Order: sequence, then structure tokens, then C-alpha cells
Amino acid sequence: MASEAFLVGRVGETWIGLHAEFIEAVVPLGDIVPVPHAPPAVRGLVAVRSRLLTLIDSAVVAGCALDMPSALMVIVSIDGHAYGLTLDQADDVVTFDVLHAVPAALANGWQALADQMADHDGRVVLIVSPARLVAAAQTTLSIAA
Repeated sequence: MASEAFLVGRVGETWIGLHAEFIEAVVPLGDIVPVPHAPPAVRGLVAVRSRLLTLIDSAVVAGCALDMPSALMVIVSIDGHAYGLTLDQADDVVTFDVLHAVPAALANGWQALADQMADHDGRVVLIVSPARLVAAAQTTLSIAA
């Protein structure tokens, strides 16, 4: 298996690895314009580098309760469209030599979002497809509902 790169970050208390091939940048989260009647996981629209992006709240999609709003946004490109995904902390871009199957019972909605998992610096990292996060946010209810 060829090594793939992943951006390791945190959403709530959960460490995730996002496939780096989809990632354009990690930027501080700026002003958010709400979108009336949008699904709960769509926080609104944000302007970044002269582009308007739909901001997806990763924690809402996964069913996590957060004490504070996320401070970072990962800009991803899915099928030619750019989106922002919230992230509480960005750690590093890494490759994993060994990926493991995800256990049958994961907290919140991560079970439907995580393909595999890995170990990074002594912590479990769930491997999550940005495309799956975006698709889940576009439904009327979050995965955890």
C-alpha cells in the first residue's frame, strides 16, 4: 500500500486525519454569514482569498458537543467545489505506515465518518474523508441525529 498524507487535527476531544489530497489550506476562522434554512451542520458562508465558501461545522456533523466554537477552518476541494471544515486544532501532516479497522462502536457520529484509524504520538486518530463530511452536512439532519 502506498503511503498517503493526512492532516492530523482535533474536533472536540476526537483526533482525526483528513486525506491531504483534498486540502488546500488551514486558516483562522473569520466572519461567518448565516444561511437561512440551511442544514444544521452548515454554519454559513465565509470569504477567504476572494472566494465564498460554505462552512461545514465538523462537530455538528459528528454529533459532538463543543464548549467553544472552532477557531480554524480547513479549506478542502471536493469535486471542483471549495468548502471550509471547522477544526479545533491542527497538529501536523503525516503519513501512517499502518491503518486499522474502525471498531464497531465509536462515540457520536464518527462511526459513519471514519474509514480507518491509526496511532499518532500515542493517540488514536480516526481517518475521515473530507468528501464524506461535506456529504453528511448537506443532509437535513446530522449523522448523529
